[in-house]
Amino acid sequence: MTIPRLYPILDAGVFPTDPDARATFLTQLGRELADSGLTLLEYRNKSATDAEVFADARLLRAVLPVGRVRLVMGDRVDIALAADFDGVHVDDGDLPPSAARLLLESALGSRAIVGTSASTEAALAAALRQPVDYIAFGPIYWNGPPPIQGSGLSWLAGGLAWKFRRLESI
Repeated sequence: MTIPRLYPILDAGVFPTDPDARATFLTQLGRELADSGLTLLEYRNKSATDAEVFADARLLRAVLPVGRVRLVMGDRVDIALAADFDGVHVDDGDLPPSAARLLLESALGSRAIVGTSASTEAALAAALRQPVDYIAFGPIYWNGPPPIQGSGLSWLAGGLAWKFRRLESI
């Protein structure tokens, strides 16, 4: 399985709140993303009800079918499985990557994707010991006009390029 070096995270905080407008927005966005050649998308919603997250996820899966675009659910293994997503991105406070991997692989087999994040060297060291397919680096905060500033970029610029190469060889 090849994970792209860069992939979008679709945060539900930018979606319209009206249900009809939301469905139209997600359908149109999903089609445009699929037509652009997108291969992986993470959907993240930290504030909605389970039913709302599931409804969005089902709509995204309908527009971005299995085999064309891999979908990763932020935090929620249960909704990822129920909506036929390809994987999950878990962090501190979520199910551990090893448990997420066990659940996803039992349902999806080799299609299962498990990712996590690291924002410090200690977190990176811990993530490298987990059964994950990718490690996202950040956070990166936009603080105004270019150049982009933030902990994620300064950390990466500080010498983590070799660790990217190491991850590619694992």
